[in-house]
Amino acid sequence: MTRLTAGGIAPSTGRSTRNWRKVKKEFRAKSAELNSRCGICHQTIDYSITNTTDEMVYETDHIYARSKADNIRISEDPAGLQASHRHCNRKRGNSPLKVSLGRPSEAW
Repeated sequence: MTRLTAGGIAPSTGRSTRNWRKVKKEFRAKSAELNSRCGICHQTIDYSITNTTDEMVYETDHIYARSKADNIRISEDPAGLQASHRHCNRKRGNSPLKVSLGRPSEAW
């Protein structure tokens, strides 16, 4: 029988799972290969920064906050991830991503 935490999740699931570490590593490599921009501020990310305390370092962002996910496996799905700056990701926290269609091409 699997022991569950107070949240009803097995202690071995979540951010520290082997699968999450693999998904995160592969997603970062793919983002760097594509030179993906920050999904929050849309500015370029310097993938060569290795200092994890630098505000502009790459960080994997969950489009849908992990804390609000109904299923822990959703948080490990690469389709729900985006590249971000550490600063942008921390500033957004678990609030919903603001979606913008951009500026209109004409004044209506």
